Amino acid sequence: NMRTRSSKSFSIEDIKDISLLCKLHHIKAYITLNTVMYEHDMQLLKTILQEVKKQQIDAVIAADFSVIEFCNQLNIPLHISTQANVSNIASVQFFARFADVVVLARELTLKQVAHIKNEIVRRNITGVSGQLIKIELFVHGALCMAISGKCYLSLHAQNASANRGACIQNCRRSYTVTDTETKEELVIENEYIMSPKDLCTIGLVDQLIDSGVAVFKIEGR
Repeated sequence: NMRTRSSKSFSIEDIKDISLLCKLHHIKAYITLNTVMYEHDMQLLKTILQEVKKQQIDAVIAADFSVIEFCNQLNIPLHISTQANVSNIASVQFFARFADVVVLARELTLKQVAHIKNEIVRRNITGVSGQLIKIELFVHGALCMAISGKCYLSLHAQNASANRGACIQNCRRSYTVTDTETKEELVIENEYIMSPKDLCTIGLVDQLIDSGVAVFKIEGR
């Protein structure tokens, strides 16, 4: 998942316990498998998904087409991760054949989100359940300077791929900007020039609801 550096990963054996605990308290359990997958990941991925199916985890959150394909084969409910960078209605239409929920790209404006929701209704775009596909949106958490987190700084600097959940967050450091021609240096005081402010939409919740968002996603949950 995309949080391998900031959290202790669950084991496959934990899936059963988590599923039982959630069902006991009548809450849903999702599992994130939303990184880029390589060929050597396939066997472990299949093993995880077989356990997910067995323990009736409510949904898998994914972006890589291999995960989407295997979930489709195993008839496992699927949510499309923001890592898929869904930014338009055509993409929603495409993913609707696999999922019931799509997490839109964090770069979209409220106007763009509302347009996508309106088009879902107008075109009657339904997910695999036959219900209108739902829009999910990040409402709190860290933002990335790259589109939907597709950054290669960490990979370049430390061979730690952000797209494999191992980002060392190079952007969240202070830097001195130097003009290569004049050698003039510009120090951005109290600012991190490559790091945007964290997302906090508590003052916009009513507008988010009005735009048609069905699910609020809080990073760090």
